Amino acid sequence: MKKYVMPALLIVAALGFGLYVRIYADKTIVSVAMYQGNNQHTGVYETEGVKNFQKLKWKYKTGGSINSAPIVDEDKVYIGSDDDRLYALNIETGKEFWSFKTNGDIRSTPCIYGKMLFFSSEDGNMYALNKETGKKMWHAASGKRITKNQLNDVVIGASPAAENDTVFFGSYDGHMYALDIKTGALKWKFKTEASVRSSPALYKGKVYFGSFDGHMYCVDAKAGNLEWKYQIPPHPNSPVWEIQSSPMIYDDIVYFGGIDHTIYALDSRTGKERWAKYFADQPIYSTIAYKEGILFHGTIGWHNPRVCAVDLDGNIKWKFQNRDRTIRDSAGNLYIGSWIHNQQRFFPSPVIAGDLLYIGCWDKNLYALDIHTGEMKWKFTAEGPIGSSAAVRDGIVYVGSYDGHLYALSD
Repeated sequence: MKKYVMPALLIVAALGFGLYVRIYADKTIVSVAMYQGNNQHTGVYETEGVKNFQKLKWKYKTGGSINSAPIVDEDKVYIGSDDDRLYALNIETGKEFWSFKTNGDIRSTPCIYGKMLFFSSEDGNMYALNKETGKKMWHAASGKRITKNQLNDVVIGASPAAENDTVFFGSYDGHMYALDIKTGALKWKFKTEASVRSSPALYKGKVYFGSFDGHMYCVDAKAGNLEWKYQIPPHPNSPVWEIQSSPMIYDDIVYFGGIDHTIYALDSRTGKERWAKYFADQPIYSTIAYKEGILFHGTIGWHNPRVCAVDLDGNIKWKFQNRDRTIRDSAGNLYIGSWIHNQQRFFPSPVIAGDLLYIGCWDKNLYALDIHTGEMKWKFTAEGPIGSSAAVRDGIVYVGSYDGHLYALSD
């Protein structure tokens, strides 16, 4: 197995791509792109963002709602849709290069490792494609298929992560899987007691992920052995304690949000709790982003959901809240069922480029907020709610919507 001679993730800032690479002992350079920008899920894109939104560069219509977050690699942006397809589009024009059909909704964010692209489908399979042509290299069944009537408003397709020629992903069957990148052969699987809808974070040879059994897990990336697990404590205001939030890791601390309205900070080596901060009536499903000593997250509470910035001790620095709380379609009808009535959900995970944070909301807006003050710099209104996290590269923000479009925004 190839071994690192430099840090696991290096930013190719000089190229201006906002990409990450891995450099091996034989000087092989492998480009990678994944959920929340890197395997630690910090949500930071080291590239130019959109400082003052002026125009819609292009939009592309898929055949279904978009829950998947886009990723950008070289001249392509990749996105999954609830029409069961994974799309590869030209980053400048939005023209389709190719699409790949599965037998289920694609709600996971794709992951690129070298020349291969990985994603999971609600048909229960992990797929590996050639990123240039869309040709299937292999697929592997995870053990459980999700049918349309099993999906609900809080389902998040777990996104894969790749490192050291291994792709990792969680499944509704309760396992975390590790597969050989080249062949799809099973290296190991780790069983939890409920569905794994949390996307794995990779850090210092370990895999971190949450489960619907209420535990955050740390397992050895090479063998799949349990290192530690941490259980969310019961709370009187929360009848269930599943973990939907994917972990974010910075400086040996694992951060994640809970449906019990709490942000947790754990020691990545031992699982020992450093602190836990309770936010009243504010479930946290999004992955927490990090930059310059501040943690950023959105909430989906039934009352007054908001975007928050907190310091590394859990103290609130600022919060942003949109007061327009009724979501309707173009005909004036309440959008996507009665459950969304009078709710403003910051469901997607925030991402950061420069001094701006980008986060979508069920009110159909993508907001650009100043990371230091929380001041809104601009917003873009889509044709439907935004449940997709954004991606940023070279002055363009890409974001999908429940209206089925992938949008490309620029200054």
